Amino acid sequence: MSVRQKNLDLIKAALGILKEQDSVIYTQAVICQKMDVLGFGVSTSLFNKLINNKRVGDSSLLKIKMGLTKLLELELGWYYDPVSETYIKREDKNWQREIIDVPDEASTAVKREPVFHFDGRRSIEEKVEFLQSAKREIIFLGIRLRQFVGFFSNRKDADFKDPILALYPSLSGLGVYRSPTY
Repeated sequence: MSVRQKNLDLIKAALGILKEQDSVIYTQAVICQKMDVLGFGVSTSLFNKLINNKRVGDSSLLKIKMGLTKLLELELGWYYDPVSETYIKREDKNWQREIIDVPDEASTAVKREPVFHFDGRRSIEEKVEFLQSAKREIIFLGIRLRQFVGFFSNRKDADFKDPILALYPSLSGLGVYRSPTY
C-alpha cells in the first residue's frame, strides 16, 4: 500500500473516531480551527475537498493526517500505533484530556504577512491548492506574465485551468483565448 493511501486511510479512521463523539460536535470548520491552533492549519476548502474524495496534494494530506492525529491524542486520548498502523484508545488512567481552544473571530482578524518560498518553486498542484485556499487576493512575485499565462495555455486543462475556472464559474462561459501566432 502506498504512503498516500495509508495517509488517506488514517484520515478516514480519525474522522470516524471524531464523528462517533457525543460530547463534542466536530464540524469541518472546528476541526480546521483546532488543527490550525496545533500548527497543522489547512483551509476549510482544502479540507472539504478531501472529505469529498477530491485529490489534494501529498504535503497537504500529510499535514491533515498529522493534525488529526495530534487532535485525537490531546482531546480524546487516541494515539497512532505505528506497528498496527491504526489508532488505539489510550488505557492510561493518568491521561488528562486537553481541550484545544479555538480563538474567536475577532482575535483571528490579524493582517497576514506575505509568504516567500526560498526553497524553490511550488509545483502546479501546490499552486492550485494555494489559489483554491485564497480568501481575498493573491499576488505572485517573481513570475513573468507570459509564464503565468503559460499555466493556462501550455498545460493540460485539468492541471491548472479547470480548477481555477471552477473557483470562478462566471468565467467559464467566456470562451478560450488563443494568443496570436507571429
